[in-house]
Amino acid sequence: MRGCTWIATVILIIALVGGIVFVESVNLRAERMEQVWDGSLAEAYPARLTTPAAHRLEELGARLGIDWTPLSLTPASIDAEAERPSSPIHDLAGGYLDAFETDPGSAVPALQLKQFLDSHHEPLLKVADLLRSGQSVRWARDYSKGLPKTMLNYSAGPRMERLLLSQAVMTLATDRKTAMRWFEAAHGAVLVVLDDPELTAQLSGQAMFRRELRVLSHTCLPVEAWNARLAGIDARAGVLRALELASFFALHREWPQRTGWPSEFLSRVWWHDYATRLYTAVEKLRNVDPATFDSEDFVRRQAAALPWWNPYARLLFPNLDVLPRAVRTDLRRELTTIVLTEVAGGTTWNRRPAIIPGLTWVRRVDDAGSVTIELEKEPPFRPSPNDRPLRAHIVMADCR
Repeated sequence: MRGCTWIATVILIIALVGGIVFVESVNLRAERMEQVWDGSLAEAYPARLTTPAAHRLEELGARLGIDWTPLSLTPASIDAEAERPSSPIHDLAGGYLDAFETDPGSAVPALQLKQFLDSHHEPLLKVADLLRSGQSVRWARDYSKGLPKTMLNYSAGPRMERLLLSQAVMTLATDRKTAMRWFEAAHGAVLVVLDDPELTAQLSGQAMFRRELRVLSHTCLPVEAWNARLAGIDARAGVLRALELASFFALHREWPQRTGWPSEFLSRVWWHDYATRLYTAVEKLRNVDPATFDSEDFVRRQAAALPWWNPYARLLFPNLDVLPRAVRTDLRRELTTIVLTEVAGGTTWNRRPAIIPGLTWVRRVDDAGSVTIELEKEPPFRPSPNDRPLRAHIVMADCR
């Protein structure tokens, strides 16, 4: 009997020592993350107030049926926004742009869309002037205490972009100078969303950017006016920063006031362990080779490494498969620049390296003088469901 008691005591001591060592290791990793935040990231994400231009955009957006007001970060608020039906006008604008991307010459706006844009020309023009003015459109944020209580209304940006791009495309055939201003405003809407560093905003903004790029590829607009604008967006860097920021949200989470010691202690350990695991995964993502990256295998290995005893990590760990989507966005940005350069004339190349090492763009010219530009070999990661092939077919006669 005494022998059993002695063995149980030894096991208990070993378990206690092991638990203390593990908790200390989690705390040490969390302290190292805190040093990174204090050393550089705190300055990169200073607290900010809602700007007058943001309030103005909310007012003008309401006149167009678009709600820019930030969402309360509660399940009920987010679910209500997700379940809110989109306006038929915004759906018609999206369908018109889809048709333009497929066949610019035959795309015709629905009568209801044209009537809406005509009757709402004044507020839409004021939105365009605001977005082209360079004024800072930002909503209040303070990341020092973790995840803010509100988030950008992720549906507002895409809806605004559809209206602005539709107006731009409708104007393109008759007044290219005015159309250019509408395209610039649509780009401004993209920048407003991408200015928010959180992951939801980055994914929404990059989807808007891909739409803008696909439309621009069919416009024959002067490349010199767009090179600098397009080059200013780095989708891969934006997603990595957003994932990194998410890890610090977990690290800086505000703790509820509880009297029960075990629950508060375990909650803190779980959040810190989750934060450090996510931060480590993001650091690994920074060093992958996009040209050969197997995102599915990476996500699978990260999920398998999550400990069974940490419910926060297992439930909240984000989808790290977002990196390939960002890389494809960067490639589409490069393709659009190549297309605009091509229609400007003077290009004679047949092969050129892509911005992603290991990938190559190929240019082919048919007997009619039409040009096809595509990747010699598609990247190994699959595109997102709504993405288009990284390929452009240019009928040069359409741009003369």
